[in-house]
Amino acid sequence: MNTYQCTFSLNPSNNFEEISDSVLKKLNSGIQKNVFSRKSNPVFMSSTDDGVWGHQPGDSAFAQHDNTLLVSKAILFNRDEILKQLAIQINDQSPLSESEILLKGWLKWGMDLFVRLDGYWSVCIWDGAQNKLILAVDYLSNYGLYFTKEKNQFICSNHKRTLLSYKSEPIEINSSRMMNRLLICKPELLETSFDNIHQVPPGHILTVSGDGSITSKRYWYPTLDRSLPKKSESEIITQFLEVYRAAIDKCIRVGKFRNIGSHMSGGLDSGSVTALAAEQQNKQGGELHGFTGVANHEVEVRPHKFLEEDYYAGLTVQKFGNIIHHVVKSEDTTMFHSLRKSVQITLDVGHGIGNVYWIHNIADLARTLNVDRMLVGQVGNATVSWMGKKQGISEVKRFISTTIKKINFSIKSDGNSLRNIESHPNVLMGGGYMKFFNPDILNQTSPNELFREPDDDLYFKRLPGVHATRKKLLNLHASGIGIFWETMGMYQNALYFDPTADRDLVNFCLSLPESFYSQEPGRYLIRKAMDGIMPDEVVWNKRKGIQNADWDVRYEQEIQQFVDYVDGLGDEHKAWDFLDKKNMIELLKNSPTNARQKMFRSGHISRSVALMMLIDEVS
Repeated sequence: MNTYQCTFSLNPSNNFEEISDSVLKKLNSGIQKNVFSRKSNPVFMSSTDDGVWGHQPGDSAFAQHDNTLLVSKAILFNRDEILKQLAIQINDQSPLSESEILLKGWLKWGMDLFVRLDGYWSVCIWDGAQNKLILAVDYLSNYGLYFTKEKNQFICSNHKRTLLSYKSEPIEINSSRMMNRLLICKPELLETSFDNIHQVPPGHILTVSGDGSITSKRYWYPTLDRSLPKKSESEIITQFLEVYRAAIDKCIRVGKFRNIGSHMSGGLDSGSVTALAAEQQNKQGGELHGFTGVANHEVEVRPHKFLEEDYYAGLTVQKFGNIIHHVVKSEDTTMFHSLRKSVQITLDVGHGIGNVYWIHNIADLARTLNVDRMLVGQVGNATVSWMGKKQGISEVKRFISTTIKKINFSIKSDGNSLRNIESHPNVLMGGGYMKFFNPDILNQTSPNELFREPDDDLYFKRLPGVHATRKKLLNLHASGIGIFWETMGMYQNALYFDPTADRDLVNFCLSLPESFYSQEPGRYLIRKAMDGIMPDEVVWNKRKGIQNADWDVRYEQEIQQFVDYVDGLGDEHKAWDFLDKKNMIELLKNSPTNARQKMFRSGHISRSVALMMLIDEVS
């Protein structure tokens, strides 16, 4: 892993040299290696450099000028543009590190630096002249940054595990975050799974003063082009392809790591990413690896979905000729092992944690092939291939129905407990699975806390005309998608990029009205753009693919291992603060009869067992 940390002493009477020596000793005694450090009283910074880091292999994470000290993890897509703005000559023989560029930008522009940056980055800056610590992350927090307070010290790091190592008291699970994950599945609040460990929000700057007080400011907002909807359809498609190709080119060309792979579904998200990347590579006489996850068992799917991901992906492979195709069935992977691996890597009960086993297998295969750069298209369903929502009578009916359900829940729950939480429209529960929970936690948790909305003006306004579902998918105020891929890259020693989440592409796609996307047959923008580039059978396929759709079948086959694990946990295990052991075992043993109940059970099993594993991991 390549990580950095910064320790800021909040007590001037502390022995600074003793603190810095203690931190360095702790880092060197851990799993990290190649620990480098810088210090400027009262701040101590360190980094580990044992893998992919910045623009060049071996780039330093540090930069310093007088009493200004900076540490970062950064890949800047527009580094040449920033260098020109700084009037610094581009020198390929002895290039500046990303951290050095950030420092020079900070010294010239101050807080105005961050909005100029295009790329994946997180940065910590000690401004000795102002006696302040500055934390900031990119527009979507593709690279994460976390912080905590411990014994008169403010500590930040780009990895949660580093912060956990500082804790002198037993680590407590954040019950608010965990109840959100267990009940709602995809929370909208920006929280970690641990008490007193926090995350810098996407597109934000945090300023930490000498007394430990923190101020937060959003520096990035989407820039909507109001003239775009007035253009002709052909002009829109042409401009879209220019922006989309540029987004992919950024990811392919930046830095020195060039053995490229790409997740490749049979649909239009990662499918279009792979197609356009292959197009770019063809111009240079290059190739790339395409990885498609498929089911290893027969499963039933609804008529509007398909399982043949490898077939449709294969059509694109045939069309381009420079994609080395790998079909991944994950035959030797168990769901139990995958869950534990996900928890160990992310230190979270993340979204979709029960269905990432195929992602681990793709990553493992890519590593054996020496692929050091992976492209994905996970944000595509909110940008390039957004379906569009028609503002008709059905939308009005859905809004009325949802509102009535919320009112009924408020009446039944009297606002003090979650006893009737199954009736709330935002809760993904059914089939008696509320029995999984310890009744005490349901009685103690306030609905107001569970459904608390983010304190971010981008959540409430700033995006006029953008459908609420799309806002949730894009999740600009609390996205964890980029951080998931960053963390995967840390452990796989590779760079992960999602061109569908590109800053300029997000701006473009949000500028188009819902009516453009919703034109028949739906997902109109990507279909029209890819027409003639990808095979017709892929572009105009109305059915939606399901990668590795056999996850509930896999859970059925492994259920006894889950039962044994749950049964083997002691009665004092912290998981039973949230869950009911006896009822969990009973529900695990009773196999559901229909597909919907199987989906509910596999989802609840994965999140609940992941919580248990997380507690074990940090105990």
